[in-house]
Amino acid sequence: LIVGSALNSGVAVDGVTLTDIFNIGSVSLNSGGAVDFSGSDSTFKTLSVDQSSSINVNVALSTSAGALDFTSAGDINVNVNTPSATTSSMTSGGIIQGAGAITATALTTSSASETNITTQTASLNFANSGSGDVTVNNTGALSLVGSNSAGNLSVTASGALTQSAALTVSGTTNLDAAGNDITLTD
Repeated sequence: LIVGSALNSGVAVDGVTLTDIFNIGSVSLNSGGAVDFSGSDSTFKTLSVDQSSSINVNVALSTSAGALDFTSAGDINVNVNTPSATTSSMTSGGIIQGAGAITATALTTSSASETNITTQTASLNFANSGSGDVTVNNTGALSLVGSNSAGNLSVTASGALTQSAALTVSGTTNLDAAGNDITLTD
């Protein structure tokens, strides 16, 4: 299901249920304005959002088949916990931020300004590119599978912190594994 176009002034999503996803399958939202998830929690098979203003997540979002992909020319604000997505990709022309935690086994971010996120995953594969500072805090182990940041990189994990691909950071790098092993291999 594809909803909207770049000519829309905005899209609001409220309460897509598990029953709904079996009827409509994957959802792609396109908007020239803000995309706001508010009201009731929503569940999708997969969710792709592409818009030119901002994406605001104010209710829990989950996906049953994995992918949660956000692309925004503006900010991406995750203000509440997003309970489940196998993979998540967030590309922003502004800031990726919020008080909510993202649950995904693989997360890729790219921001023109800054990334400041919390993840709550037992084991997270994280990759980043962009021109701003990157701060990621995970409640479990974290593997850096690549980073190319023009700013600073700060990574905190409550479990082991590993690296499996090159990290290019123009600023400072701060790694904290809360007393667990930090293994850098590249």
